[in-house]
Amino acid sequence: MAYLLAAAVTLDSYNFLEELKDRKWNKDDIEAHKFLAQTADVGHEYWKALNDTKFDTAAALDLGLRACFVRDYKKYDLKKGLMGVAVVTASIHLLIDKFGEQALVEEAQKIVDNHKLGIFGIISIHADSTGHLEKGVFLYRHR
Repeated sequence: MAYLLAAAVTLDSYNFLEELKDRKWNKDDIEAHKFLAQTADVGHEYWKALNDTKFDTAAALDLGLRACFVRDYKKYDLKKGLMGVAVVTASIHLLIDKFGEQALVEEAQKIVDNHKLGIFGIISIHADSTGHLEKGVFLYRHR
């Protein structure tokens, strides 16, 4: 159970990356991690194995474009309408290279239609081996 719970704490905190303090993690996360570490080895190697899997771009791309979009999807009810956002572990350029611009647009349109969105966004996040992040953004509006 400790390994299961620690996965969320260590991944969401990026293993307590200092530059994300009070944005992605706080003292409550530290306390939870210390508690879980009493019964499970949830140190750096545990985080690294989880993080490597989470940001395995090739594995994510092998799942297909739709799976890339739905694996971490959120919907926001804004004053001007609904916005859906998919967080993907591949760059926007890599998505286009792998699936093609037309497939990207078609899948974005399906999500807009299915969820009745005014706008669909893709946030690409790639983490290097130290946990530092590179991000990109793609926005799509209904045709």
